[in-house]
Amino acid sequence: MTNIANATTGDDLLTALAAIPTDQRSDALAACGVKVLREAADLCGEDSTDMTKRAAIKAIVNNF
Repeated sequence: MTNIANATTGDDLLTALAAIPTDQRSDALAACGVKVLREAADLCGEDSTDMTKRAAIKAIVNNF
C-alpha cells in the first residue's frame, strides 16, 4: 500500500490521500514534492503547469 511519504506519481498520491481524513489532507500533502502534487492536481481536473506547492495542495483538497 502506498502512503503519502513514498508516492511517486499523482495516482499513487491520490490513492494514499483517500485513506486520510478530510481535515488532515492539507497537512499531509505539505510533505510532498511539487512535481507529484502538480501531477495529482492535474488528475483532479486542474491545469497545474505554473502552480506553486500551496496552490497545488489547495486544488487537490478542493477537487478530490
